[in-house]
Amino acid sequence: MEFGNLFVGTWILMSWEAQTAEGKTIYPFGEDATGWLMYDGEGNMSVNLMRRNRPKFSTDDPSGGTVEEIKGAYKGYLAYCGRYTIQEENLTITHSLDCALFPNWVGSLQLRHFEFSEDRLTLTLSTPPIAGKSHMLVWRKK
Repeated sequence: MEFGNLFVGTWILMSWEAQTAEGKTIYPFGEDATGWLMYDGEGNMSVNLMRRNRPKFSTDDPSGGTVEEIKGAYKGYLAYCGRYTIQEENLTITHSLDCALFPNWVGSLQLRHFEFSEDRLTLTLSTPPIAGKSHMLVWRKK
């Protein structure tokens, strides 16, 4: 099956769950996290994930904010962009990151297992785990 065209478009986050090593389910940005994932037909991708209702800064200057405000904003947001390649035989997609909010991910390869069901795309990250947890994100085609 040709999966390339199935990815193309804009996807809205439905859920983001993580499993701890002990089997406990947690929600990294809360049960109502929000986000967008975009793939184009040329092999480019971008994702933005956010905790809803993040506290606003005490200033309207985007380069301002207190240390605590900046820390809270950073801890409630995840974003990266780059190129993607699909490995159909393994049902995996690799995101090759050009930019990332988390600096250590710039230039990295992020492998995700994928599954399509109707208008849903499920991406799973199990190895290596992030912060000791496996992650599953469910997206709905916009």
